[in-house]
Amino acid sequence: GRLVHLDAWAARPGPEFVGLLLTPYAGAAALYAAMDALRGIGVHVSDPHTWELTEPLDDVRAAAARFDPAGLLNPGKLPAVVPA
Repeated sequence: GRLVHLDAWAARPGPEFVGLLLTPYAGAAALYAAMDALRGIGVHVSDPHTWELTEPLDDVRAAAARFDPAGLLNPGKLPAVVPA
């Protein structure tokens, strides 16, 4: 068994869809190989198997600065800013 969780909502110019593919766990190597295979066919994959956020960081950092200026919530969740 494989399962699909699909969400849809009204947007412009048409509907938007987001989904989760669920599969039995067969180890970290198999998990990340499957994620790489999906990326290889053009599927956007977000890694929910990590604590640290990876994207879209600009919006997340702006919200954190506004709502948690002292950085008390979720310490370590945002990676350090790397100077360009």
